[in-house]
This record gives sequence, structure tokens and C-alpha cells, in this order.
Amino acid sequence: MTPLRRRWNEVRAEADALLAAAESAKIAATRTRQRNAFTAKIDAFLAELREVRVLDPACGSGNFLYIALERLLNLEKEVRLYRAMAGFPLGFPEISPQQVLGMEINEYAQELAQVAIWIGYLQWMIRNGFGWSEPVLDELETIRLQEPC
Repeated sequence: MTPLRRRWNEVRAEADALLAAAESAKIAATRTRQRNAFTAKIDAFLAELREVRVLDPACGSGNFLYIALERLLNLEKEVRLYRAMAGFPLGFPEISPQQVLGMEINEYAQELAQVAIWIGYLQWMIRNGFGWSEPVLDELETIRLQEPC
């Protein structure tokens, strides 16, 4: 998460400068151009977050993967709240359980990891006021059962 946090700090500094330029602009077209640049910068970072994949090659019950997913969701929420404070729509989180990848040799642990990640994801969504989508539990094919070496 440290590289993503560092990247977010850079993006936020650039976005702050764009907002300041928009607020001080005397001409409406310049203000609009600066706000559009701000939105593009934030949207590009959100797209970067959606491309992140986390791999745990021995995932066990999925705790590491859940923590990684939770931190990604928290960062996305922070970015979306920052954008909303500038007067733009909050939007719905797009980070998903499919971004965490796991491998496990124990079938029970593999199934447990899938359920733990989904339940944790749903709990995060409810805790943060986003509710959930249907189906409540979806197949999480990113946690794979592997043959022991």
C-alpha cells in the first residue's frame, strides 16, 4: 500500500493545484478547463486503483487478501471523498474482490478464503453506507485450488 499511498499524495498535490487554479480563474472557460483537468486526474488515479491486483500464493483462509482489499477500498473511498469535497459526485466504489488473487492447496481453506473475502467486502460496503449489490455472494474464481508440489 505504501507505493499507492505515495502515488495518491502526488496526485492529490497536483489536483490541489488544479483546484486552486480553477478557483482563482477570472474567466469561466479557464475555470472549467481546470476543473475538467482535476476530474481527469482523479479519474485516472481511480482507474489505476482498479488495475491493482494482489497475489497471495499461499492464501490459507484469505486474511492477508481481505486486509489488502479493505485497504484498497479505504483508499478508493478517500479519493472519492476528496473529489466530492470539490463538488463532484461521490460515486460508487469500484474496487472488487476480483482484484485479490490467491492460491491454496487445501480445499477447505480455499473455500473459506472465498467466503471470508466476500463477507468482508459486504461488511465494508454496509459499514461505509454503500449497501450491497445482487447477487450477495458471487463466485470468486480468483482464489484457486492448487495441487501440492
